Amino acid sequence: MHAVPTQQGANRSTRILARLNPLDALVGLLDAIFAPEEAAVGATAEDATFYGARHGFTGRVTISASVWAVAVRWSAKDDKKQIEQDQLARLDELLAKTRSCTRSTGKVTCFFDHLCIHRDGISMHPQRLRLKAVWHHTNVEISLALDDN
Repeated sequence: MHAVPTQQGANRSTRILARLNPLDALVGLLDAIFAPEEAAVGATAEDATFYGARHGFTGRVTISASVWAVAVRWSAKDDKKQIEQDQLARLDELLAKTRSCTRSTGKVTCFFDHLCIHRDGISMHPQRLRLKAVWHHTNVEISLALDDN
């Protein structure tokens, strides 16, 4: 994942990646230096392009901050309160579900249900989350679906 840091410093994704793979974190920082107009993306969305490529996405993959918070983010602290999860596996599952939806519908905008355990400190069973994937040329944005229209 090439996390794009905010202007105040490396964002959460870059810090997480530094623990997983320092080279990926460095690439994310270099992206911000050489593409400063995109540096603000980290404030409202997470860049999942690196992992999206593993699922066949050819362009940039962004996940809204709200979807990231509910469907992807997971920490060791969450493991202690709730059932044990892996953040990378949660991201992988979300991207696989998004790719499946976009392939099956062939539409520019795709609505789909995603089951995940919410980070609320008590949930132990998956809950339904209604999501929307929107294609912009080769790029895709994943966000919460407020309606199906």
